Amino acid sequence: MAVSLSPCTAFAQGSAADSAAIRHLMQQRAEAMRSHRADLQRPSYAPNAVWINAFGVRRSGPDSIIA
Repeated sequence: MAVSLSPCTAFAQGSAADSAAIRHLMQQRAEAMRSHRADLQRPSYAPNAVWINAFGVRRSGPDSIIA
């Protein structure tokens, strides 16, 4: 039995721009957590985002989530 260690071609490889955008979002999230500023996380949420916390509180949309 042979095992291949090459990357799976079924998955698309992200571009350098994609990686940079993801890093930027992660840095924004980290800064928001460090500074306790929820508004810095706004770019992370899509208009139809749904957020549910550990207690079952549900928020929809960036404005509601940030509030």
